[in-house]
Amino acid sequence: MKQTLRRATFLVPLAALLLSSPVHGQWVTLGRKAVGKIKTMTQTENTGASGYSIATVVLPGKPDRVFAVALKTVQGSQVVKLTHQDAEQGTLEFTDGKQVVGLRVAQVDSKLVQLLFASSVPPGGKDAVPATVAATLRLCKEMGVACEVVK
Repeated sequence: MKQTLRRATFLVPLAALLLSSPVHGQWVTLGRKAVGKIKTMTQTENTGASGYSIATVVLPGKPDRVFAVALKTVQGSQVVKLTHQDAEQGTLEFTDGKQVVGLRVAQVDSKLVQLLFASSVPPGGKDAVPATVAATLRLCKEMGVACEVVK
């Protein structure tokens, strides 16, 4: 009984602190500073295994609107072909004939959306970051958001 009371005494103030608006406000501020900043990550293997390339960016908007713009952009492209779409999950897949890129649109908060572009890199294949960054920049332009690659 005493141990349960001690846990409650510790957890209630902790929960109040974590759920307080100043803490939430700090996360919102951090999210706003990340808008338009494209971050990338890539890994290639010399061991015969596949690698990956990823680009991510936070944009203002609603997920369904961002997904619709992404879908329209891919469908209107002369360079890539849409291979899969799932509006409910917020995912698209497209290819340029050599590499396949996946896109996921996810809601961060009521005003921000995160886009995640990912592509596999076959063993000995070229880095897909340029393709994922190019796709990200095209979508930023369509959304009217100034985006830049950051290190």
